[in-house]
Amino acid sequence: MPGHVLAALPEGEFRLLEGAIGGTCTSLELFHMRDADAPFAEPEPSGLHDVTWAVVLHLTKHTAGDSLCVTWEQDALGNPNRLSLAERGRLRSVDSVVVQDISAHAPWSSIIGQRCVAVRPYTYRTNYARHPSRDTWHEVLWGLEFAFPDLTFLVAAALHGSADRDPTAHDELVVAYTSTAISRLVALRHNYEEVWRGG
Repeated sequence: MPGHVLAALPEGEFRLLEGAIGGTCTSLELFHMRDADAPFAEPEPSGLHDVTWAVVLHLTKHTAGDSLCVTWEQDALGNPNRLSLAERGRLRSVDSVVVQDISAHAPWSSIIGQRCVAVRPYTYRTNYARHPSRDTWHEVLWGLEFAFPDLTFLVAAALHGSADRDPTAHDELVVAYTSTAISRLVALRHNYEEVWRGG
């Protein structure tokens, strides 16, 4: 993974991502919000699925209790939201969380028993801070792409219903699971900079 991602993630989270490579996927969960998110039923023509709380990959030989929990949080550097890695149990205890195991659903069933061969992070630059200036520019992690032999998918911190139109990171997730959908989200954010002017 690119070295500059260290600037977009705390070191502990970065090491978790490194540890995911080579892990075998045993199951995959979505942490939906009760009365808000629709459960995943079948592939949509858009190649996108909205989920509020988290996408959880269960991987053998992984260092964090065999699970990698991708969610969002506020960025300590000042940007309101970014992708992050959390402890599964902490999110599971949230009252509004509804867990859906999608391991048996297409296309996700194709990666069960397969090893993660690569993780690709995506960032954009922002100067969002309490007092924006040229000294507050930093990288925001907005997407993580997980590659398996039979499927590549992208988890993005993006606005539901507008992920392919609004490039800024939000406090909810969108999963892209076709090459077209992934390319669309990546292209929108390519060379994007979030510019805030403060005084």
